[in-house]
Amino acid sequence: MNTYRLNSTEWVYTPSMIQMAKQQFGFDPKWSLNLLMDGYNLPKSIAVDLLTGKIAFAIEGEAVVFTA
Repeated sequence: MNTYRLNSTEWVYTPSMIQMAKQQFGFDPKWSLNLLMDGYNLPKSIAVDLLTGKIAFAIEGEAVVFTA
Protein backbone atom coordinates (compact mmCIF):
# COMPACT_ATOMS: atom_id res chain seq x y z
CA MET A 1 0.00 0.00 0.00
CA ASN A 2 1.09 3.54 -0.77
CA THR A 3 0.04 6.82 0.79
CA TYR A 4 -0.87 9.44 -1.80
CA ARG A 5 -0.85 13.17 -1.19
CA LEU A 6 -2.54 15.22 -3.89
CA ASN A 7 -1.47 18.80 -3.28
CA SER A 8 -3.28 21.94 -4.32
CA THR A 9 -1.61 24.55 -6.47
CA GLU A 10 -1.96 28.27 -6.86
CA TRP A 11 -4.64 27.62 -9.50
CA VAL A 12 -6.36 24.46 -8.28
CA TYR A 13 -7.80 23.56 -4.87
CA THR A 14 -7.50 19.77 -4.93
CA PRO A 15 -10.21 18.91 -2.38
CA SER A 16 -12.78 20.73 -4.54
CA MET A 17 -11.51 19.05 -7.70
CA ILE A 18 -11.87 15.60 -6.13
CA GLN A 19 -15.40 16.41 -4.93
CA MET A 20 -16.36 17.72 -8.37
CA ALA A 21 -14.98 14.60 -10.05
CA LYS A 22 -16.94 12.38 -7.62
CA GLN A 23 -20.16 14.30 -8.30
CA GLN A 24 -19.71 14.09 -12.09
CA PHE A 25 -18.69 10.42 -12.12
CA GLY A 26 -22.28 9.20 -12.47
CA PHE A 27 -22.92 11.50 -15.43
CA ASP A 28 -19.56 11.44 -17.21
CA PRO A 29 -17.22 8.79 -15.82
CA LYS A 30 -14.68 9.28 -18.61
CA TRP A 31 -14.30 12.97 -17.73
CA SER A 32 -13.89 12.20 -14.02
CA LEU A 33 -11.38 9.43 -14.66
CA ASN A 34 -9.37 11.59 -17.05
CA LEU A 35 -9.26 14.38 -14.47
CA LEU A 36 -7.72 12.09 -11.86
CA MET A 37 -5.54 10.02 -14.17
CA ASP A 38 -4.17 12.87 -16.28
CA GLY A 39 -4.32 15.67 -13.75
CA TYR A 40 -3.00 13.77 -10.75
CA ASN A 41 -1.20 10.89 -12.50
CA LEU A 42 -3.24 8.20 -10.71
CA PRO A 43 -3.63 4.65 -12.05
CA LYS A 44 -7.14 3.90 -13.33
CA SER A 45 -7.90 1.36 -10.58
CA ILE A 46 -7.10 3.87 -7.84
CA ALA A 47 -9.01 6.65 -9.61
CA VAL A 48 -12.11 4.43 -9.87
CA ASP A 49 -11.88 3.43 -6.20
CA LEU A 50 -11.47 7.06 -5.14
CA LEU A 51 -14.43 8.19 -7.26
CA THR A 52 -16.73 5.41 -6.06
CA GLY A 53 -15.86 5.91 -2.40
CA LYS A 54 -14.10 2.57 -2.03
CA ILE A 55 -11.03 4.54 -0.97
CA ALA A 56 -11.64 7.05 1.78
CA PHE A 57 -9.60 10.23 1.83
CA ALA A 58 -8.77 12.95 4.31
CA ILE A 59 -8.24 16.63 3.70
CA GLU A 60 -5.06 17.93 5.31
CA GLY A 61 -4.76 21.64 4.80
CA GLU A 62 -5.08 22.06 1.03
CA ALA A 63 -4.16 18.46 0.17
CA VAL A 64 -6.11 15.24 -0.27
CA VAL A 65 -4.45 12.25 1.41
CA PHE A 66 -5.35 8.57 1.09
CA THR A 67 -3.80 5.12 1.21
CA ALA A 68 -4.28 2.55 -1.53
